[in-house]
Amino acid sequence: MANFLLSQVVGLLTKITPLDFFHHNSIGARLLRPIINSVLPSKWAWLKVVSGPCRGMWLLINVKHDKSFILGKREEKLVEALCHVLHPGASFWDIGAYNGYYSLLCSKLVGSAGRVLAIEPVPENAQRVRAAVEKNQLNNIQVVEVAVSSSEGITAIKAYGRTSITKSRELMEGLAEDLIEVPTTTMAKLIERFGPPDVVKIDVEGMEIDVLRGMDPVMREINSQFFIEFHSEKLLSTARKMLPQYDFKPVDPPIHWWLSPKK
Repeated sequence: MANFLLSQVVGLLTKITPLDFFHHNSIGARLLRPIINSVLPSKWAWLKVVSGPCRGMWLLINVKHDKSFILGKREEKLVEALCHVLHPGASFWDIGAYNGYYSLLCSKLVGSAGRVLAIEPVPENAQRVRAAVEKNQLNNIQVVEVAVSSSEGITAIKAYGRTSITKSRELMEGLAEDLIEVPTTTMAKLIERFGPPDVVKIDVEGMEIDVLRGMDPVMREINSQFFIEFHSEKLLSTARKMLPQYDFKPVDPPIHWWLSPKK
């Protein structure tokens, strides 16, 4: 009953107020966020996305922190670019799947003949994605509970906020009690298991370069395209030097970039 009431509240807000008012970075959102957050519970709840290409799909979200996913106003330019690039039958990797929003979106875009890998190292998040896949009755998503890195092994990870941070134990000194160990793999090893992807989304909170170091040359040969969230100008600059054979196109600068092999 509580989840039903929360869903009704979200639906009512979108009916009485233009959705642009609730855009993640809009003036309206910045004004209302503290007020809304003060009354919303910090709990997990099943809610339906009320607008955008994921409309009607169920997500298990943190009600206080993930409202923009439900409103369908999260990273709209990135969503638009993915809708433009993906086609029925394509293969999509979601590296840093978090709550599964992009995996669900791209499941619709690639259709029953396509395939989605939802790759998420945080066990709680991975379980949420599995639950969303089951609740939405999707057959073309496979959840892979692993951190993508430059090598295979084990790493220490600290879950926080909307995703996770993966660093060495030395960098995370003093936070050992909050760390969990998770297995790591590389994009090259994932290709061995699942075949090469057509499109890859990477959102790994500052570990983008580590992920890119684990690329397989075949990804360039088959023209795999990447949508990457770079968390600093320095990381973006490093990626440009690492991948001179790729064009870097801004999607939502300075954060989201579309990488495609040069012709």
